[in-house]
Amino acid sequence: MSLGFFNYLNSFPIYEGLGTETDLSFEINTPLKIGQKILDNSLQAGQMSLLQFLENKERLNLSSSFCISSSDKGFIKSVLLFSKKPIQTLDNEIIYLTSESQTSSRLLQILCKHKYNIKPIWKIKDYLNAGKLDSVLLIGDQALKACELYKEKYFIYDLAFEWFEWTNLPFVFAVFVTQKDYKLPIETENIFLSNLKRNLIKSNLTKIIKTKNNLNLKTELLLEYFDNIEYNLDSVRLLAINKFEAFVKEGF
Repeated sequence: MSLGFFNYLNSFPIYEGLGTETDLSFEINTPLKIGQKILDNSLQAGQMSLLQFLENKERLNLSSSFCISSSDKGFIKSVLLFSKKPIQTLDNEIIYLTSESQTSSRLLQILCKHKYNIKPIWKIKDYLNAGKLDSVLLIGDQALKACELYKEKYFIYDLAFEWFEWTNLPFVFAVFVTQKDYKLPIETENIFLSNLKRNLIKSNLTKIIKTKNNLNLKTELLLEYFDNIEYNLDSVRLLAINKFEAFVKEGF
């Protein structure tokens, strides 16, 4: 089976150790590239950003195995808007968006329109440097690193918490999908879940962080980061997905 996973720290516990299963092969890449490879049938299954799934769900099966979601506390800490001005003042101001994932960008656009009643000017760049831009959305490992570097210089908004504060729901950033004509075998799903559960044990998670951490961030800080991630796609998160989908259909 060919699988795709995101090249972010929060996805490591999902696939770390799966290589020991001889019938599983996987590719690690950005959310946008992994999603496209699933859509063009290069991969049978894998992670997909939520917006990409919603735009193509008639072609895919949503797996209940796991997701990448903020916790019930609301925070995610790796999808962050960095701005030199308060977000309420960004009407007609430029906000740079990442090209790596569409979901986070759309979430920010929805929040600006419906929560803050502002219309920024959106620009997309392939490489974003928070230290050189007035307002920029960063995701994943880059957001974690930038938060430590620039926390004294910017207003920093956690988009998952902004959503939670507004809707009282967590936010689901990514789901696990399969091709429409392919069903994930129950034994494979159990391998995924047991692997994830094992990797989230604090001692094992600490080992993963120490071997995979290219961010030069303290292990204790990253362990705290993982406390803000929920991997279980439960009924509350399905409700959150439906809420987001309604806003997506409405447009921005």
